[in-house]
Order: sequence, then structure tokens, then C-alpha cells
Amino acid sequence: MAMEGESREASEKIIAAAVAQHSWTITTTDNNGMTTALDLSSFMLQYVPPSIFALNSIVNLDLSNNNLQLVTEELSNLVNLVVLDVHSNRLTSLPHSIGKLAKLKHLNVSSNLLSSLPHTIEDCTELQELRADFNELERLPETMGFELIYLRVLCVSSNKISFLPSSLSHMTSLRLLDIHLNKLRMLPQDIGNLTNLEKLNVSSNFNTLSALPESIGNLSSLRELDLSYNQIIVLPDSFGCLEKLQQLKLEGNPLLVPPPKIVEEGTEAVKQFMAERWHIKIPPSNRNGNRPRHHKNLLNRLTKGKWGMKWAGEHGNGNANNNTLLMDDYNYRSLQEEEGDELRAPRSPFRQFLSPRR
Repeated sequence: MAMEGESREASEKIIAAAVAQHSWTITTTDNNGMTTALDLSSFMLQYVPPSIFALNSIVNLDLSNNNLQLVTEELSNLVNLVVLDVHSNRLTSLPHSIGKLAKLKHLNVSSNLLSSLPHTIEDCTELQELRADFNELERLPETMGFELIYLRVLCVSSNKISFLPSSLSHMTSLRLLDIHLNKLRMLPQDIGNLTNLEKLNVSSNFNTLSALPESIGNLSSLRELDLSYNQIIVLPDSFGCLEKLQQLKLEGNPLLVPPPKIVEEGTEAVKQFMAERWHIKIPPSNRNGNRPRHHKNLLNRLTKGKWGMKWAGEHGNGNANNNTLLMDDYNYRSLQEEEGDELRAPRSPFRQFLSPRR
């Protein structure tokens, strides 16, 4: 206890000395001179001085690159906090009171020793960015996706996560999802609901991730996808519908479908190959996202069972032309028969493509 008291006193002295020397950054933005931003990074602090929690006007608090082992429940006093950065410390837990930070939008807890995140984090309903890379996380709060609907960035790489919560599919504002270097076994079946997702990194889950859900084809905004260094053998046929995909990394997988030769030809070759497995011809002139009107909402058409149909031009007059889309069950079954048991295509998308939205 004496050592703990000495460490706390030392932290207070560091703060006092820093203030005296003006070596920390205090930014005041209001007419009353109230402190709104406080930078205490790289001060070798072991404790957060209690006096900090009396500054309830703080909007931005940076405590990164210290030796903090604990942030007390008094954190909830900072009711105006929007940005909290505690990366590169020695934290083993976060206070449950963090859920009372109703205005918090950016939280960085990377490079600590966290084994879990408090379930109360879902009460930070304004959160837009959560970075928790390089920790000891084994799971994420199961229901966090139901409340964090404004989250745009979720980075939890270099942890020990095996499963993502199914509620993740409700985070429809997500633009970036980074879960590489974990122990991930599968992605949520409804991940296709994340139609605003632009970048997905699930690389280097090594011996655990071996398959992807069919719904991945509904990630209509996806531009970058890193699947490298996993155990994926077959890409789902819906992969051919990722028309905005520009960067695809597949190295380090025992892929059979698509075959290595196609993978070597690049992203567009993979997309075309997978599209042809569905017998959906994507005109070369429209591979940059400029789809003709009858290609739009294609996945929605597919999930409604409109098979064996022909779209010929914008008005659907039934006359075959170069833009005719042929989608019949016979052609899908023939792909399975041609490849045999070893390379059998995934379950027919006519039966199940996407899980329904909640």
C-alpha cells in the first residue's frame, strides 16, 4: 500500500511539474477559458491523478504511452469527453463507468493487456471509432452491435478472438473492420448486412478460418479485402457480385476455387471467374462499378427466387441481346456435376443466400 501511495504521489508531482514548465498541451476553445483538450501522453504515469477527473469540461483526453495499470470509475465524471486515447499502457481492464460517457465518439485502447471489454461500452451509443488492437481479447460483448449503430471503424487485430458477435451485422455504418491476427473460426452469417463496409481484413487467422459465408457477396461497397494466410479452400460463388472490389489478397490459402492460375491473374480475373460460376456475365465495360440499370440490386433479385429469367435491356421486353442475364438452376447444378465431390460448389444460392435482416 505504501508503494501504491508513493506511485500516486509521484504521478501528481509529474503533473505539477509539467504544468509549471508548460510541457503538456492544454487547449482552450471556449470564451471562459475552460480546458477542453489535455495531452498527458508519454509522461511515464502509473496513475491518473484524481484532479484530472474534476475537469469535466475536457473533450479530448490523451493518456497514451504511459505505465497506467488502472483507470478508475471516476472516469464517468468527464461527461463531455468525445475522444479518449489510452493506447500503449498496461491496462488489464476498463472501468464499467465508461458507459456513462454518452458523448464519446473515439476510443483507442490498443496495446494494453485487456482480456475483455466491459459490456457497458455498448452504452456509448455515439461511438464512431473503436481501436483495441494488440490486446488479449478473447471475445467482444455479445450485444454491442445492437447499440453501436454509428460505429464506422472497428479494429481488433492481434488478439485471441475466435468468434465475432452475431450482433455485428447491425453495425451498418461500419466502413473499416480489421480482425487480422486472431483465432477467428468463422464470420457472422449476416455479415452481408454491412453494405457500407469498404475495407475488411481477416488475414492471418492461420489454421482456424476455412470458409466464408455466402452473404459476403452483398458487401456492395467493399473495395479492399484481405483474406491472406488462412485455410480457405473455396470462395463462395457470391464473390462474383463484389463489383466495387479493387484490391484482393488471397496468398497463403490452399485455394482450389478459384484455381491458383486465376488468382495469379488478379482481382478482376477472380471476380469474373466467380461470377461465371453463377452464370452471370458481367460486361468488361462495367467492371468498375458503372453497372447498367438491370444489374442494380442484383442480389435482391437473386434472393427473391427469380431464376431462369431473362433481362434484355432496361424495359425487359424479353428479346435476347448481349446484356441478357441467364440464371437457371440447371446451370448451377451442372457446375456441381462437373467439379465432382472434391470441388463441389457451395450450397445452391437458390435455397439460401442471405439470412433475413432483423
